[in-house]
Amino acid sequence: MPGLSLGLVPVILPEHGSQAPANTPFQTVNADGWTVAASDPAAAVAQAVTVQRQGFDAAGSAVTVTNGLTCTKRLRLPFPDQASLTAGGAVLSDYVYAGDMIAGVTNASERPYPAPIAHWLRPDREIIADSTYTARLVVAHAHARNGRPVAAVKFIITDGATTVEQTVSVLTPITYSASGFTVPHFAAGLDLSGFANGATLTVDAVIYPWVGAAFTISTDADAYPSPNLTTLRALCNRTGAFGTAYAYVDAAGAGATPTVSTNPATAAANPYATLDAAATALRAFNNANFGRNFTDGGVIRLLEGTHIFSARSAHRA
Repeated sequence: MPGLSLGLVPVILPEHGSQAPANTPFQTVNADGWTVAASDPAAAVAQAVTVQRQGFDAAGSAVTVTNGLTCTKRLRLPFPDQASLTAGGAVLSDYVYAGDMIAGVTNASERPYPAPIAHWLRPDREIIADSTYTARLVVAHAHARNGRPVAAVKFIITDGATTVEQTVSVLTPITYSASGFTVPHFAAGLDLSGFANGATLTVDAVIYPWVGAAFTISTDADAYPSPNLTTLRALCNRTGAFGTAYAYVDAAGAGATPTVSTNPATAAANPYATLDAAATALRAFNNANFGRNFTDGGVIRLLEGTHIFSARSAHRA
C-alpha cells in the first residue's frame, strides 16, 4: 500500500490550466484510491500519469494542483491465492482522492482528501486585557510542502455582530521555557478595538491545505465545548472596566478566611477548600462589586493537589 506524498513535486496551475495526457496506462481508479484496473496491467507498471487535484495558495485562493503518479506494481490476489496476480490490477505510488481528475481515466476513488491535524496554542475562556488578541494555531497535514504544513490559515474573531479576519501564510516560532521546545505555528494579531468591552468573543479558523478541501474549525471540528479541536471563547476586557476577581483553591483545606479579591496575592493567601465554594464566592463577589450575578470574568486558580468539581447550574463559566 503506498504512502502519502512520495517525492511528488507539485505544480500549481490556474483552474483551467493544461490537462494531463489522455493516453493513460489504466482505465479506472478503484474505490480504495490506490489500486487501478487496466486492460494490460503488465504494460501499465512503471508508467507515469498526471493527476489534477484541488488545493489552495498562500492567499487562501482555490487553485488546481498537478502531481505526478506512477503505476508501480502488479496486484496479487488475497490469501490463500497470494502467489497469483489479479487479471487486471496494479497499484499506484500515491493515493488518488475522490475529487481528483486524471484525463482519460474513470476515477471511482471514494477516499476523501486528508483533513489537517491542528491544535490551538491559546487556552479557552481567556480574559483579554489588551486591544489585540494573538491567535495561535499549530497545524500538520499529509501534503506539507514549501516549508509549511498548509498553504495558509484564516483566523476569525467575532462577537456575533462584528467580525475581524486575517489570513496568514508564514510560520511563527514560539519557545516554551518549561520544556525548551520551539513550536512553529500560524499566528495572527486580531484587532479588538471594534468590540465592546465585556463582549464574549468566538475564535475560529479556516485551514487551507496545499492539497485538499478547506477545513473550518467551527463546522468541521468538534462542536463547542470539547477537549478536542473546537472554537475558542474569550472575554474582551481591553479597557479593564469589566473587572477581574480571583479565587484560589487548596485541596489541603481552606485558609483562615477564604477570600475573593481583585488582588491575586490576597486571594492566594486565603484559599477555598473546594472548587464549588470558590465558584459560589466568586459569583457573589461579581454580583456585589461588578453588577453581574454569575462567575464570568473571574479566575479560579488551583493550588497543587487533587481537586473535584461538582457542576452546579447556578454557575456560568
